[in-house]
Amino acid sequence: MNSILLSKLSVYSTMKVNGMSDVHDVAVDIVNAYIELNPKRKFSYRILLPRREDSSNSLARKLGVAVQGEILLTMKKHKLKPSIKEIRYLHDDAHYGWLLMNPDFMDDVIKD
Repeated sequence: MNSILLSKLSVYSTMKVNGMSDVHDVAVDIVNAYIELNPKRKFSYRILLPRREDSSNSLARKLGVAVQGEILLTMKKHKLKPSIKEIRYLHDDAHYGWLLMNPDFMDDVIKD
């Protein structure tokens, strides 16, 4: 699937992570959405990470790893077993996109 279609895909919520100070709040929001929507197989979320053309984008990688770790930690605190598929893509000139979705929802929405 191409980046343009992925960037226009309708999801429950989209959050930008610009720095480490955003990581915890984004993870809590994602887990709360997961608790509410996953039983209905409707969980879908987009995370936008900063993209810079002139650098190695190590900030985006660090933030992505931090978000992923925080999501897993928060899910463990709630005694949840994650059932999430993910797609990473170029969202636009300034952001990488990261889609997190219920596997059944993803199969329904994204058809090759």
